[in-house]
Amino acid sequence: HMSENETTGQGTFDRLSSNLSTGGMVALGVGILAAPVTRGQSLQVAMVVAGGLNAAAGAVSLYERLHNAEISGSGVALDIVNIASGLVNAGGAIRGIAAGPGILLANRATKFLLWANFVADGASALLIGAEGVQQIADIIDNDQLRPEQKREAVTRVVTNLIMAGAMLAVSYGQMREFRAKLESPLGKAVASKLGDEACMALSMLDDSALHGLKGVAEPELAKLGRAIREEPAIMNLVKAEHRLPQILLLMKDGSADDLRFAIMRANAHEAGVSVADSRRLATALATAKVPSTTAISIGKDFLARFADSAAVTELENVIKLQQAGRLKGIQDWVAFGANKTSAHLTNLVLELREAQRQVASNPRSVVHIGNDQHAPLRTSGDRMRSFDQTVETRGGTIEKSVEVTSIATPLEADADLSPGVKHGIGKARSRVADHAPIPGEHHLTIYAELSKPTTTKRGTRIIDADGNRVLHTKNGLRIEEGNLFANMAVHISTVADNQLLHQVTVVDRHTGRVIVEFRFDPATSTWSPLAKK
Repeated sequence: HMSENETTGQGTFDRLSSNLSTGGMVALGVGILAAPVTRGQSLQVAMVVAGGLNAAAGAVSLYERLHNAEISGSGVALDIVNIASGLVNAGGAIRGIAAGPGILLANRATKFLLWANFVADGASALLIGAEGVQQIADIIDNDQLRPEQKREAVTRVVTNLIMAGAMLAVSYGQMREFRAKLESPLGKAVASKLGDEACMALSMLDDSALHGLKGVAEPELAKLGRAIREEPAIMNLVKAEHRLPQILLLMKDGSADDLRFAIMRANAHEAGVSVADSRRLATALATAKVPSTTAISIGKDFLARFADSAAVTELENVIKLQQAGRLKGIQDWVAFGANKTSAHLTNLVLELREAQRQVASNPRSVVHIGNDQHAPLRTSGDRMRSFDQTVETRGGTIEKSVEVTSIATPLEADADLSPGVKHGIGKARSRVADHAPIPGEHHLTIYAELSKPTTTKRGTRIIDADGNRVLHTKNGLRIEEGNLFANMAVHISTVADNQLLHQVTVVDRHTGRVIVEFRFDPATSTWSPLAKK
């Protein structure tokens, strides 16, 4: 005995298509769909595509007729032409869709693009595979094709998309359901103002996340909708963020990247950074092409270093140097320091200052500010110790490695540089032990300050800019006590393994002026102050 399908040439989907009215629609997906997303995350998306759409009926009819039944030329032609005509008539608007954000659906590797301006009975939108949209846009943009040739070419693409399941439809009925879901938490007035794209995106949020958006105005909701459409994985971030109403006010263009930078700004505010400076900071990092995924992970200890507007200015200055091709590695510098604790970020802003000083001192070279991020790995997987920066030729050869440190106590005694010198030597020594010496010359820069005049029972001691120490006694005598810099050089020569450094530069932490430079002489194994330039 033969089934109805076998006797009539009709399949299940073909019968469904035949029974649909002009406003009918096949349910393309119902319920909670597990959607694959980027960066290894996953999320649950309530994506229901159902309602009335003659184009959808056409799509189902085409599939079944080509596979299970005798092909009705007129029926198939009508199905395809209805869809293709709408696409061709859209003209250049299709190119805008091709450049827009996509939507990921369950169990489909294809990224879909939303065409919300599709006009058909009961149709609110089409979801078209991204590759298909690109093909259609290329056809429409081809000025060498006549209108009828474009229509024929688009028809062939639409046929292939339907066969591959790469064209879906959203009905007006379903869109009304999306909008109704938003009315309770957001208010009917706000929900009614939202565009279809925003409604689709926001309706994928759970009730808890939607209630967290109560009181948010339509422009901010539209931005959030754009971010979700661009990257559905961002919904996990949205669900976990209790400051969303405030964060949305910090967004600019509504991209997923924009949302992450807005969250970074909210974190910066909590770290003591002003609204104006957080805006500058976000702009600077985006200009330096620091990924938003890195920016959102920056810890509050790092952000707190930019509570001073002057620190933001230092970062902006360094980014200008990167844009000019004189400096590189800001992304690495941020990534390395992003989650360091305050104790390990003491010299963060000083590193920005030092990078600028190195650029000025080496006009033919390029400074890499993020060298720590690329320190070699030991066989155990641990990073070796490294100097903060490198100065390289245009071809990438490292001329010198630069370590930046600081000493808080004002300098007045011969051994006062010892903590900084030992810090630099310790890093160089560890790399020798790792059989991976730090490349180039080893330069150590210490940010400090000379002691101001100090008064004791004997009188007032003054250290001048050249390091000369003079005691002015209370009875009017002037007693010269030698040169601090010369004595410091002698002391450096006594520190173990001092030969592992080539140069030590002391810079005034307040003015940025070089206080003194010391150079190692391998012929005599001694250190001496360099003559001031």
